[in-house]
Formats: sequence, C-alpha cells, structure tokens
Amino acid sequence: MLPLFVLKVPKKIINKYGAVSHQTCHSMVNNLSKISKSDINISITGIAGPNGGTRLKPIGLVYIGIKKEGKIIIKKNNFKGKKRISIQKLTVKKSLNMINQIISYWRKDLQRALFFYESKRSHGDSFFLYLSIFFVFLNITCYW
Repeated sequence: MLPLFVLKVPKKIINKYGAVSHQTCHSMVNNLSKISKSDINISITGIAGPNGGTRLKPIGLVYIGIKKEGKIIIKKNNFKGKKRISIQKLTVKKSLNMINQIISYWRKDLQRALFFYESKRSHGDSFFLYLSIFFVFLNITCYW
C-alpha cells in the first residue's frame, strides 16, 4: 500500500473501488504527474498472485495508467492462468509497448514539424533546430 500512500490516493477511492481499480490507477498516475518532472508518467496496480484474487478481481487483473501532456489512458488487462512472475513480465512488456506507441506518435509529430520547418526556413536556421531536437530528452517515471 506504500504506492497509494506516496501518491496520495484518497481513502474514499480505495474504500469505494479498492486498490486494484480503474479509479485508483487514474488517481495514482494523475498524482504522480504532479510530483514528477517527467514527460510520461505510468502507474500500475494489479493482482499478481499467488493469493489475493477474487471472482470480481481475479489474479492477473492489472491496470496500467499513462499520463502525457494532461491526457490519461488507463488500460485494463487480464493475464489469466499465469504465474506471478509471468504476470509481472507481461505487465512490464505491455507498459513498454504503450510507451513505445506514445514515443512513435512523438516521432511522427517531430518529423512533420521538421518537414514544415524545413519548407519555411532560411538556410542558417536549421542548425539550431537540429541542436534543439538533439537535446530533447524523454523522462519517464513509473510507479508500481
């Protein structure tokens, strides 16, 4: 429950929806973005087993939340019939795939911006644009 304490998930959300829920994951990633200086924030809450599952929230239920530029996406995953380590590995893989998709969109936006800039620029300006692009760093914070 330490992540819930650090990320200041309201007790009202935990009591109403539980620690493993869409609402809790949303609160975690939203609050993480407030204390992090990252461009992309990720929160994960789930039941990896071997105990803790119920009929409504079985072992393998995992919520992954990602926040980028004010937009929050929560994905519900159900990794059924897997052992704890498999659930953890699948969760990491799914999270990295989600991040990769976001980075791919950034790359496409950057390519479009560069094309537009190249079509409008004077010759001396491109050096500074390329330097700016070179020094863009992606910060990612993950809390699980």
